[in-house]
Amino acid sequence: MKGKLTLSVEGELMQKAKDAQINISALTEDAIRRKLGEKIVQANETITCYFCYAPGEKETAEDVRESERKAKESNIPHTFIPTEYAEKTKLTWLCPEEKWICNKCLLVKIKSVSIAQS
Repeated sequence: MKGKLTLSVEGELMQKAKDAQINISALTEDAIRRKLGEKIVQANETITCYFCYAPGEKETAEDVRESERKAKESNIPHTFIPTEYAEKTKLTWLCPEEKWICNKCLLVKIKSVSIAQS
């Protein structure tokens, strides 16, 4: 179970970390584990889409940025849905549902919500 922690970090350093998309929480956890002499073990976790059960990999921030870049360059009016340009086998964590969803299912769900709201 995770808990909350307040850290004091120099403002400029904090901004640089944010700009570099550094996960400060993960870094802090790793630093504490190392200081305590605990080994850091990466579990080989297989994740699947909650809706279609397709296995996949976690989508990274770099994957999302690439999808957004492709969507912006598409020059299709009123179409800025980065998911259309995302790798369909990558999985995204849905909040607050707390479920993994593949980009293929995510795109279907986005389009069904768009149609229902029209």
